[in-house]
Amino acid sequence: MIVRMGRPDDVPALQSIEKGARTIYTTLAGFEFAAASPPIATDRLISGTTFIAGVSESPVGFALVQPMDGALYLANISVLPDASNRGVGARLLERVIAHACAMQATAVTLATFRAPPWNGPWFRRRGFTKSRP
Repeated sequence: MIVRMGRPDDVPALQSIEKGARTIYTTLAGFEFAAASPPIATDRLISGTTFIAGVSESPVGFALVQPMDGALYLANISVLPDASNRGVGARLLERVIAHACAMQATAVTLATFRAPPWNGPWFRRRGFTKSRP
């Protein structure tokens, strides 16, 4: 697996990955809205920094980050369901943290759902803490 910086011509693939990744929410009562949400807007993807994870040149996941008040905000991390549980998200998160260190960010921050195991619990296992109730 390789992780590389995203380019503007990656936008359609990123939107497709995000849409595919969100299908898992259809299995959770009350989260159907997440599966039905529109993809991240093109201008938002282009204005941030993206890291793309791929296997044999095929993108399977990405992370979108944006600087915010001295920190690095992880706006999105998405992995295709077929690539889940293979370390793709962890590799992307490692790259995000390395990028934050290189830019001397004060922290990596994010907002996520608390309950689904691939959201809050996944980030807590990787050292993130809740800052608000």
